Amino acid sequence: MFTTRNTFSDFLFSGKWRNTLLFVLLSALIIYHISLVKLAGPTKFDDAYMFIRYADNFLNGHGVAWNPDGVQTYGATSILYLALVVVARTVFQSMSSGGLLTLLSAGLGLLAILMTAYTCSWYAESKLLKNSFLWVAVILTAFFVTAPVYLFHMASGMDTTLSLLCNTLLIFATLGWVYNGGKYKLFLALTVSAGYLAFLARPDNLLYVFFFPLLAILLLAGDDKKQRIIHFFGWLFAILTFDTLIKFAIFRDPLPLPFYAKSSGYYEGYMGTGTWNPIEYLFEFGTFALPFLVVIIFSFTTKTAKLFAAFVAPVILTFAYYFTVIQIMGFEARYYFPAAPYLIVASFLMLDRQLASDSSEESPSNKLIRLAVILLFVSLLSKSTLKMIAGNTYKNMLVSSATRYSPSTQYITPAAKELPERGTWPMVLAVAKISKSLPQGTTFAQSEYGFVGAEAPNIQIIDIVGLHDPYFAHNGFSVDEFLKRKPDLIWFPHYDYTKIITEIIDSQEFWEQYDYYPGAFDFGLAIRKDSLNHQVIDETINKVWREIYETRKMKDYLATPIVSQ
Repeated sequence: MFTTRNTFSDFLFSGKWRNTLLFVLLSALIIYHISLVKLAGPTKFDDAYMFIRYADNFLNGHGVAWNPDGVQTYGATSILYLALVVVARTVFQSMSSGGLLTLLSAGLGLLAILMTAYTCSWYAESKLLKNSFLWVAVILTAFFVTAPVYLFHMASGMDTTLSLLCNTLLIFATLGWVYNGGKYKLFLALTVSAGYLAFLARPDNLLYVFFFPLLAILLLAGDDKKQRIIHFFGWLFAILTFDTLIKFAIFRDPLPLPFYAKSSGYYEGYMGTGTWNPIEYLFEFGTFALPFLVVIIFSFTTKTAKLFAAFVAPVILTFAYYFTVIQIMGFEARYYFPAAPYLIVASFLMLDRQLASDSSEESPSNKLIRLAVILLFVSLLSKSTLKMIAGNTYKNMLVSSATRYSPSTQYITPAAKELPERGTWPMVLAVAKISKSLPQGTTFAQSEYGFVGAEAPNIQIIDIVGLHDPYFAHNGFSVDEFLKRKPDLIWFPHYDYTKIITEIIDSQEFWEQYDYYPGAFDFGLAIRKDSLNHQVIDETINKVWREIYETRKMKDYLATPIVSQ
């Protein structure tokens, strides 16, 4: 009589102990994720702080307003993220703005990772992957917390991780609707709700909201496809129509102001188009998603082709749209990153379906083709040289087609040398310090206003680039309209906005009404001569000036226009 001797590995990987081990690993990874949040500290992503300004104005009774004057402004592209910031601002009142934003984006990112793992395991059919949440969660969490792209977005304080989560919820709800015939109404409601949330998270998610459920119905649903399409799009269009009417009633704008600004000539003369390079960002995202792309290609067969089309086609269509816009502040593939759940879930489910079926019928030639495609993808996405060549080619095309504007007005300053540049973020901090000390109601025109606006709710900010200004968003920049508003201070826009800068410098009224200090705080500063608070403003700026420029005197950098004879 023989007895079976259990090895340590049998003991360790038995069902109970395996799950315990995976739970411990997942807990350790979550703790590591939390430690990364603490290590990251307050975000330095300037745009994220715009949500703080809107949230504070809302909590102070001004509604959804950019300025404390209470003018309702649809400048926050993500209404859903703004709502979450309002809640977080209420709950964590003692937390700094930057710390709160980092905590929020990181928390949403962790939820997105876990929800993606749950979706993969819930809809799996093979013995290996079905009910495998713990080990899928361990794999995905370990992957994300070691991926530089995710670590950036986790700590950015932006709505990117919210968009990631909402797209994951859309995938989960849609698959539940097309696969679960017994809970038709429940999953229809979940799918429509998830689609609307994704739209509120970022309006450009609308392409995912339209095409993923549509393709899932056409390719994956068993029956009643026509009825499903009518029900889904009928409810979705009804909700979007109601949403549009509400926004028009509140803001007089059914779409975010950045949409109009990008259509009203603001980017004429903008020289930063080559900086925000969609080719380079696409390579960054491709490198991040490479393991899942490899699995997708490896698992591609006639039996998984419909899954492939349903998940990948909406991503391709959305990415194609992103090539039609300038991806300003698109660091670390920010626009592409919310597509990650589509590729991750597709890779797991395609592999699952292949494992669940008999793949022995596949011909050797098909396997060889898949292997060749995998090697091609790995080779293309892992070569920095190709990324550099493609990115530079695209950049040169954009730059060569852009028109650089230069002021015809020349000026001189007493100083022989120009002011040294100190860097955008240090100058944002300096201008924020000035702004906090300005008298209540001071009007300050600028373009780098995220952190400044959050730190100085006391000032009225005129958005020179139109993202939070209805008039400029709809009509484009007008120097006459701009000067008519009599801003007390002007921090010139980033020097990439050559047309706006040229129009201001070439305005005779500007020189009559303002003291101009070119290059001050990197982009240039102007103080209104007849401002009621001119003395206080001048003293406040001088104090910070001495901290930044030390022995250089502010009066030596006052510009005087050269009058042609």
